[in-house]
Amino acid sequence: MSTATVRKERLEFKSGGTACVGYLYGKSTEIPKPCIIMGAGFGGTQDTPSMVAVATAFAQAGFHAFTFDYRNLGESEGEIRQLVSVSDQQEDFMQAIRYIKKHPAVDETRLGL
Repeated sequence: MSTATVRKERLEFKSGGTACVGYLYGKSTEIPKPCIIMGAGFGGTQDTPSMVAVATAFAQAGFHAFTFDYRNLGESEGEIRQLVSVSDQQEDFMQAIRYIKKHPAVDETRLGL
């Protein structure tokens, strides 16, 4: 299947008062679908080729995939840039889950991490 069939929607959510940026990958938003929420490793970002490839593959298989950048990294806001805090990243992941559950294209009862 071609990656052209997968759409990518830029989304923002707040965590710790900071705007975090994520992308929802999917083929259709007509019927709510299961969603896999994907956070990168400690200092990674969602534009890593392997993250994009896996999110695209999930979308091609009929799921949604939601990738996001932790605060201070990638497209997300936050200072000091490149600062990695495990407790902040845990909070960011929980906020990503809370946020994407409310998206109309996502079946909030079928989430994967």
